[in-house]
Amino acid sequence: MINFKILKVAFGVISIIAALTVGLVVSIFIGVVTTLRVFFRFPIRIYNSLVEAEITRLKLEAFNVQTQTNENEESMADKMWERHIRRMNEKKQNKNL
Repeated sequence: MINFKILKVAFGVISIIAALTVGLVVSIFIGVVTTLRVFFRFPIRIYNSLVEAEITRLKLEAFNVQTQTNENEESMADKMWERHIRRMNEKKQNKNL
């Protein structure tokens, strides 16, 4: 009876050691494979997106499609900053008096 319990414990310990060894090897393998996949795939994706953006830009340039900027908004922003600067200068002058 005692030999049977010792065998069970020994078998359990051996099983745990074997499972940990196999699990460690499998996890290292999966980690290396995933790292290599990302290492090669990520720069290629970035390159492809940049090439696609450049092709789109060239097509837009070739067909003379211009982005429509609202000139009124730009002039309003310029006027706003001009007013701000003018007010700041007025405040400086008032403080100096």
